[in-house]
Amino acid sequence: CFLCFSKGKKKRCVVKDHMLYYFQKKEATRDAPYYGSIPLQGGTQLRTSEDSGTSFSLIAPDRVYYLRAPSPDEYRAWIDVLRA
Repeated sequence: CFLCFSKGKKKRCVVKDHMLYYFQKKEATRDAPYYGSIPLQGGTQLRTSEDSGTSFSLIAPDRVYYLRAPSPDEYRAWIDVLRA
């Protein structure tokens, strides 16, 4: 699945072991080295915006990540995964 980061760059993202990993290239496979990661535990908060329909943020202890799903359906799927 893909998410757009605040600068509009689309990244391939995978949730595994309470981390959201993102990859430099959209074509990256699950086994490719990841570009960065966002911890989903340890104080990271999910903030949703019902106004936008596709935007949300992850507030980590050291940084805020502004993210956007490509569609409302993918947004709902991401929110479900991130809340699990």
